[in-house]
Amino acid sequence: MTKKGILIFLLMCSLLLIPVDFSVSLHDDNKIVSNFIAEAIVPSETWNFTTGGAIHTSPAFIDINGDRNMEIIFGSIDNKTYCIDSSGSEVWNYTTGGNV
Repeated sequence: MTKKGILIFLLMCSLLLIPVDFSVSLHDDNKIVSNFIAEAIVPSETWNFTTGGAIHTSPAFIDINGDRNMEIIFGSIDNKTYCIDSSGSEVWNYTTGGNV
């Protein structure tokens, strides 16, 4: 690598050392400025649902009853297809002839 290339490389690396402010400034109609820093979203368990076997299928999300809330439909190796609502309560299940 040439001296010029090394110099450019070092300059580019030095840019990584410059602190960056990720805060966002917003203002309302009265020109009042608010600064905030977006907080990270930390996933947490809202509810859980237990089946009689492992789940190897991808879930389908669909509003099957028209209540504007998505139901979750998935299969399990306990030979059942399950439908649960957005609160984790079972809506129905269907016994199949084998693993789903």
